[in-house]
Amino acid sequence: MTLELTSDEIRSLMHMVSLALYVTEANQDAACTQDLDAMQVAADKVFEAGWREGHRDIAEFDATSGQYMLRDPYVADSVYAKSIQEFEDDFFWGELASALAERDLKLKGGQGMDPVEMSERLQDLEDHYLDHFTDHGVDHLRLINPKPHQ
Repeated sequence: MTLELTSDEIRSLMHMVSLALYVTEANQDAACTQDLDAMQVAADKVFEAGWREGHRDIAEFDATSGQYMLRDPYVADSVYAKSIQEFEDDFFWGELASALAERDLKLKGGQGMDPVEMSERLQDLEDHYLDHFTDHGVDHLRLINPKPHQ
C-alpha cells in the first residue's frame, strides 16, 4: 500500500502520531497499551518519512536504537508540548469540576431529580467551578479533615 502525502501533510501526521504515542504511553491500563509496540513501529516509519522529507526539527535518527524519534527541543517547545499542556490542564480542571459538582448535587439531595434537571444542575455547578478555577486556580482549595501525611 502506498500513501501519498505532501510535505505539510507529513509534518501534520508527525504531530498527530507524536500526540497519540504520548497519550498511549501515559496510560496505565495494560489493555490500552497492548498495541504500543505496533504503534511505535508505525510511528518510526512516519518519523523516518518526515526526517527524509526534511522535518529534522521534529525527528532525528538514533543510531544506538536504530529508530527515528522525536527531538528533545520539539518535545519541550513545540506545538506538541503546547497541545499536551493544554490537554492536561483542561482534563485536570474539567475532572475536578465534574467531581465537585457531582458531590455537591449528591449532598443537596439531587439523586431524586429527573435526568434532564440533574444534567442541567450538574452543568451549572461544573460551570461555576470552572469559572472559579479560571479566576483563582487552586488558591481557594482546601482539604478539610485530611489524614495526616506520613
